[in-house]
Amino acid sequence: PVVTADRATAVAGNALAFTGRGFAPGEQVLAILDNGLAALGPMVAGTSGEVAGVLPLPADIPPGTHELRLSGAASGTEVSERFPVSAGPEVTAAASTQTADDDEALPASRLFLALAAAVFLASLLLLLLRRRRTRPTPAGVV
Repeated sequence: PVVTADRATAVAGNALAFTGRGFAPGEQVLAILDNGLAALGPMVAGTSGEVAGVLPLPADIPPGTHELRLSGAASGTEVSERFPVSAGPEVTAAASTQTADDDEALPASRLFLALAAAVFLASLLLLLLRRRRTRPTPAGVV
């Protein structure tokens, strides 16, 4: 069994092309990147036990070495390949824009969190007051 990732397409935010062989004919095969970061399948192995696919790589995948694993459902055949992923120029630009957006969104998220906490506390206070008002008085107590 062999899996081959097309290293030229291994760029963050792009689609990774790959092929595999060594599976049972007609077997369902799953492709998994880094234990679940991305997945594709089930694919059906051809008459010679081969599969081919295109797996979208997340835009925020860190550059470096990653692993693609193919798993056959019926045979239990597993094969993997480690390959380098690089950050594309558009991904780098998007990351710097995202950081600026996150800095602007921080005060808004804190405001939302504070309002949600205030609504929760007010609801809790009203519930406690309502329970206290509706509590029956014990017999013999005035």
